[in-house]
Amino acid sequence: MNAWIQSTKQEIQMKINQILPGSDWQKSIQNNEETNRKLLMTNVKFLECDIYQHLCEDLKTSPNNQILRQTMTFLPGIKKYNVSSNVIQDDYVPSIKELTEKFNYTIGIALTRIEIWVESRLNQWINHPTIYLSGRDRFETLLDFFEEYQNAALNHYWSEKGPTDPMGYSRYILTSLTIIRLMHQKLCNDSRFERLKQHSINIPNLMKLFEFLVLPNRNDMIRVYDLRHYFSEFSNKTYPDLLTSIDDVNAFGVYCASQSSEMNESIQKIRAQAERDKQQKIQEVTNAKERYTGLMNSIRGMSCSCSYKYGYHRQCHRCTIEEQAMNVKVHIYECPLPSKREQALAVIFELQMPLEIRNYRDTIWQFINRPKPCPPHKMHEWLSIPPHASKLGPFYTSPSNCKVKLVSSTKSVTQNYSYSPFIGSTSIEGFLHENSLTVEILPTKSIGFDDECRILTPQLNHPDYKQLQLQ
Repeated sequence: MNAWIQSTKQEIQMKINQILPGSDWQKSIQNNEETNRKLLMTNVKFLECDIYQHLCEDLKTSPNNQILRQTMTFLPGIKKYNVSSNVIQDDYVPSIKELTEKFNYTIGIALTRIEIWVESRLNQWINHPTIYLSGRDRFETLLDFFEEYQNAALNHYWSEKGPTDPMGYSRYILTSLTIIRLMHQKLCNDSRFERLKQHSINIPNLMKLFEFLVLPNRNDMIRVYDLRHYFSEFSNKTYPDLLTSIDDVNAFGVYCASQSSEMNESIQKIRAQAERDKQQKIQEVTNAKERYTGLMNSIRGMSCSCSYKYGYHRQCHRCTIEEQAMNVKVHIYECPLPSKREQALAVIFELQMPLEIRNYRDTIWQFINRPKPCPPHKMHEWLSIPPHASKLGPFYTSPSNCKVKLVSSTKSVTQNYSYSPFIGSTSIEGFLHENSLTVEILPTKSIGFDDECRILTPQLNHPDYKQLQLQ
């Protein structure tokens, strides 16, 4: 009897083992991925020390430094001066295009080198003083670097319908957060942007996401601990983050604009021009009303004498004058700036924002929107709407290709008026309107937390394992 019980227990245990993964399934996956990574690194003849060495170190021994000089073409903002390789090394930024096309690395190896460079060299690069890259240029270069890396990483580690790479996607999260943190630290250490220390950083579900990252080694765990501590510190600051409530009295842009003499001067110029335009519109409406009244008075008491002859309509004098009066039209006036001071400050900050802040905000905005960094929208862009485009456009100082734009959820009054108000019955005030656009920036559209958890969940091939995966 005991033998039968023991045999039955063993049979049940065997069936359980066939259906459920063992307790060490994560370790086996990590070991397999580590083995594959080592084989991959060996195939391209990487030495362990070479991985952490700057690419320019490998190029020092090339004949006449020809390759080194070619590498200079990949350094934004750096001209071809006769400088030492040490200077080039300190300012060098790797790129996916360079690594895959020039050095013939696979996309997987290129991403690995980018990730290692961010972990080991980015802090030194972003804080390195140089005559070749200004602070503005560094942030612009870093934004381009991040965009290229994020697009390549998402294409390689994530697939909307196909398999995903949880470990690679985890490295992408760590690398992106490292870039964002270093940009944020650099800004906070700048006396112009010290106020940023009091503003929150709101990345949806970030604290919970840390729990799902696939971390194969101790160094990654330490990085997660440091990143979690840093972003947790800024998760509940006194003032709002840079991507929400931009017209709030405590918003970063409102504060910075209020402290900027240049931005306040721009507001004064815009308001002064708006007042001149308003007075001109009042005079235009007054003149139009006088003309309309004069035309209508000239035909008062006349009756229509239009006739039809040989199939043609012959308009009488009265109807001709009346038609002229009805064609007296004046377009409405709309002020290009909001009347509320906080909103006006928010608008001018969006137009003349320091490039470092704009590049940082574009970076964090695209990261939040992962895995589709630039989602479509149905908002109305201020600089594409009359009269705001022509009145505010000359005050815009940022690049035309920035990602986060000043938008409105509603159309302007000017857009809604497809025809001019009737001059005969509309008062002068009916032609004068305050700004009707809402003050917003393009909203974020982040991935659902459950969806991202699925990306980070190692997928076992056994069909019976499906019941254990996230639903």
